[in-house]
Amino acid sequence: MTDTKIDTNSAAASAASVTDDINDEARQVFLNALAVSGDIILAATAAGHADDAAFFKLRQTDVAFAALWDAASDVAYMRLESALLAGALRAAKAPVTQPATPSDVRMTAMWHRLSLSLLAAHRLIRGKAKGSPINIASDAKQTLLNTLNLMRNRSEAESANLAYNA
Repeated sequence: MTDTKIDTNSAAASAASVTDDINDEARQVFLNALAVSGDIILAATAAGHADDAAFFKLRQTDVAFAALWDAASDVAYMRLESALLAGALRAAKAPVTQPATPSDVRMTAMWHRLSLSLLAAHRLIRGKAKGSPINIASDAKQTLLNTLNLMRNRSEAESANLAYNA
């Protein structure tokens, strides 16, 4: 994984702080935690603030800080995308030791749909997606369905093989 540290020196130099209690160190901690977790509340807590409101206010008034926030969010979304890809690749290669229950398959599908929807929305907001939101969502859904079908087919084949060899 790449280094997720976000440099706040330029933000501090180029714009006056709107909130005195958010010093350079708190900004750095917030942005690093945001890049790692993608969770704004967790990032604010890590920076020593019980509430994220001061960071949102700073984002609205400090253009440089807003740009760093966006960069940290991009890192978090890259981490999500990487985790989804790694999980899909592991699932496609892994032997099935016992068939997945329908409940497990539904839960996995739900989380994949949610994750893919978040990535599609993020790409649209950032202007990185091509096509309409409907086409992107349809493509993501079809990719997920293909992966789940592959997993189900492998599970059924391995179950049949286990039953035949028993």
